[in-house]
Amino acid sequence: MGSPTLPKIVCHGRSATPGFLLLTPAAGEVLHASNQESVQRGLDHIGTEHILLGLIRDRESVAARILVTHGAGLDRTGRITDELIQWYPAR
Repeated sequence: MGSPTLPKIVCHGRSATPGFLLLTPAAGEVLHASNQESVQRGLDHIGTEHILLGLIRDRESVAARILVTHGAGLDRTGRITDELIQWYPAR
């Protein structure tokens, strides 16, 4: 079984514009957790997959509770995310 091909719509975005972002405390915590997820995987960037994992870590948020209720717990989502990342083309 070969590696799956990514759809043509998948691409890398532009770099963020430098500047200061005003975040709610909850959003800041999710981004901090997202960074930790990225660092744990030995990466130097935060991708959407890390934001998803950071969001699930915040067990108090409505979004996390909905995701967990529908089977997207941290362990399972982390495992699946790690498997999917192996298919990503190198940056």
